[in-house]
Amino acid sequence: MTINPRSEMLRRAMSDFWWTPESVSVLNEENATITHSERNEFIFNQVIPHGPISDTESFFKKIAKLHPNISRWVCTELCDLGLLALLQRKGYKAEDEHGAFVIDVNQLTKRKNGHVIHNVKDMKLMKRMSDMRTEIFGGIFPSSQAQLELELRQCANDNPKVERFVVEIDGELAGTGSITYFEQLNFAFIWAGGVKEKFRGQGLYSSLLQKRALACKERNIQYMGLYAKNKTSAPIVAAQGFEKVGTMIHYERKEPI
Repeated sequence: MTINPRSEMLRRAMSDFWWTPESVSVLNEENATITHSERNEFIFNQVIPHGPISDTESFFKKIAKLHPNISRWVCTELCDLGLLALLQRKGYKAEDEHGAFVIDVNQLTKRKNGHVIHNVKDMKLMKRMSDMRTEIFGGIFPSSQAQLELELRQCANDNPKVERFVVEIDGELAGTGSITYFEQLNFAFIWAGGVKEKFRGQGLYSSLLQKRALACKERNIQYMGLYAKNKTSAPIVAAQGFEKVGTMIHYERKEPI
C-alpha cells in the first residue's frame, strides 16, 4: 500500500487529541488512536486506524465496549476493504466524505491581504469568536465557559500549539480560521475556517488562509492542510491551490449497539 507522505502528515496531525477535555480518555495504540467519553458526541467517541487491523472482529468487540452508544470510525486510505465491510455489517454508515488537501505555505504568503485580522488572545474576543463560529457552523463546536477558558489557555502563551484568527469588517467579526502546529511533522493542521454568509465573496477566506500561512512561515513550517467535505468545501479549497493527496470518510453509528 503506497500512501502519499503528505496525506500521512495530515492523518498523524488529526490523530493528536491534545485538545480534548479531561472527561475524554485517549488511547494511543499501535493500530489506532481511540477516544471515548460518557458524553454522547461523535467527536469524543472516535477510532482513527493507523493501518490494516489484523484481527478486526476482536478489535471491534473492544471498541463496542468503549462506544456502547454512538461511535465514529475515521477511515483514510489506510483502512482496508475488510474493515469497511465489517463496519457496514455492524450498522455503521458512511456519512461525511472528505478530501485530504495540503499546500506549501509559500504558495499563499505572497498574496495581497487588505483585511483586518486579529489573533484571539483574550476572553472578550474569544466569546465573540465563539458566537460567530456558532452562526457559521451551527453547534458542532463545544462552547461552554469551561471550554472557552481551555481554548484561551491554549492560544494565549508565547509559543502556542494552536491559534485562532478572526477577520473584522467595520467593527463586526466576519470570519474565522484556526490552526494547530506540528513542528515535528513540518506541518500545520487548519480547521474551523469560515465566513458569515453576508460577507462572502470579498476574499476573506483567502485572507484568513494567508494569515495562517504567514504564521507557519514564522515557525519554519512548510506545509499546512485540512480535510474538506467533498460536497461543500473541497472545491473551494482546491480553488485556493491546495493539492488533494488522499481521502477520509466518517463511518458512524447513531444507535446503541
